[in-house]
Amino acid sequence: YDATFTFLAGSFPFSTQYPFTVTLHQRLTRLEDDTMFYLDAGAEAWKAIRTSVTKNVNGLHWAGDNLVGVGSKGLVVRSVGEAWATQESGVSEDLRAVAGVPGGSLVAVGDLGNITRFDGIVWEKMASPVAGDLRSVWMLSDTEGWAVGSYATAQMRNGAWTAVTGNAFRNLYGVYGFAANDVWAVGAAGVVLRFDGITWNFVPSGTNIGLRAVWGASDDDV
Repeated sequence: YDATFTFLAGSFPFSTQYPFTVTLHQRLTRLEDDTMFYLDAGAEAWKAIRTSVTKNVNGLHWAGDNLVGVGSKGLVVRSVGEAWATQESGVSEDLRAVAGVPGGSLVAVGDLGNITRFDGIVWEKMASPVAGDLRSVWMLSDTEGWAVGSYATAQMRNGAWTAVTGNAFRNLYGVYGFAANDVWAVGAAGVVLRFDGITWNFVPSGTNIGLRAVWGASDDDV
């Protein structure tokens, strides 16, 4: 387990949703035992904390007052101070990512197209229009968002998910947006796509290496 690589790939401060590093803030790729690492404000070293979470954690999201993690076999954990509590997710497949809006609901996605939603009280499995593994999700609001994965792209409109094909039907790993007409996705072979509200368009990336995550500080700084 390479802690340096993992946290360089996805650490972020508790005070804001802006990333502490230069990559996507919600991704903790693997957690092989029950230890999580925290970097407090002003600290020079990571602090290891035993959590009793023994399953892999694949995705993290700062939900405004605590962290929510998702992982193996439908795992959902929520931070309570420095401790972690589990929640029933409504699914049994591995979950890969979780996202939401401040003060709103959360959505988690995972293998075999599984999608589950937290309404503030319980997690409930949602009808999914895709069967491929979903790896990333971005939510614009409680009723609008995007999920991408292995030849599986879905859009949520008015609270329901529909499959999307065309240019977006690719092996994608990450999705992030700023508005309904400004959403970015990245994937295998250096693919970068941008949604303008109607169509997903290719954006030259300058590489053919697979891209695993996307984030932006603003619509002109991605």
